[in-house]
Amino acid sequence: MAKAMQIAGNKCRICSLPIVLSTEGKGCPQCQTVRHLSCDTGDVCSICGQPFVRDEPSPFNPAEDAVLPPSLRAEKNAAPALILMLGVAMGALILFAFYSFPCGPVVEEPVRRNART
Repeated sequence: MAKAMQIAGNKCRICSLPIVLSTEGKGCPQCQTVRHLSCDTGDVCSICGQPFVRDEPSPFNPAEDAVLPPSLRAEKNAAPALILMLGVAMGALILFAFYSFPCGPVVEEPVRRNART
């Protein structure tokens, strides 16, 4: 099995430019050199003859699959969340209107004077 090596961040042996993404380059585990895919199109190292190693991204996506497995996820539909938010907003608006405006006519009681006068 080929030894794992860092491809991204190293300089290409041919053009001396940095390899930004690991998928842009390949490396020789024997020589510990890296090259851009566009700079060297061969499958084996021209120095030692060993096959190149390329970084293959994993099909597993930890950002999505770690929280909830795909088989247990709901459909990607925003309608229930939208209905819930609208219901909460309408309820808040009704409560605001109920407590903000007085109900019925405002009746002022007459001022009573002291009976001694």
